[in-house]
Amino acid sequence: MTGGSINLTGYQTSFGHGIYAAAGSTAGLNGTTIIHCKNGILTETNSTVNLTSCIVTTNVWPVYYSGSGVLTISGVCDFTGNTVNAFYVNHSTHTGTWTLPTAAVPYYFYNGYTVANGSTMVIGSQNILKFRYPTTFDIRGTLTADAAIGQNIFFTSDRDDNWGGDTNNDGTSTAPAVGNWYGVRFYNESNDASVMRRCK
Repeated sequence: MTGGSINLTGYQTSFGHGIYAAAGSTAGLNGTTIIHCKNGILTETNSTVNLTSCIVTTNVWPVYYSGSGVLTISGVCDFTGNTVNAFYVNHSTHTGTWTLPTAAVPYYFYNGYTVANGSTMVIGSQNILKFRYPTTFDIRGTLTADAAIGQNIFFTSDRDDNWGGDTNNDGTSTAPAVGNWYGVRFYNESNDASVMRRCK
């Protein structure tokens, strides 16, 4: 789809997705605006959504990962102005390789996450990953979090408004503190080739 807009103003159900990328599907959006949806874009495992210079705004969530779909972002894409300016990750593991492209809003792992043995997660430079109490980020496979020189990748609590804004959408009623989430954990079976470089 080139240009145009997807507008679900007045949607009445919880299934108001601007783009629903079912397993095995591919969608390409170029210069498209998605507004007034519950989820601007919903991805399932083995789906692909390619975004070029798109605006995803005035939705509840700009992107909702119900599975480890492939999302590519090119040009200048705007994911702000939503109820929560974050990519909601609503699955807890994946197989194969899953890449989190660099985005100007955080990735929100509501249920924590496990990179399974034999699987890989690649995190784009400058990304912010937020986790909810009392979750963990468990690495049993391979983690590649290699920020470019002069940049960082951030791992923090959903209560931390300093990085990526008010992801838990509670204003100033909570603040980040030690123990808000339980960190990144590696195990005996974790791949020794895992990299965390210039991460905070």
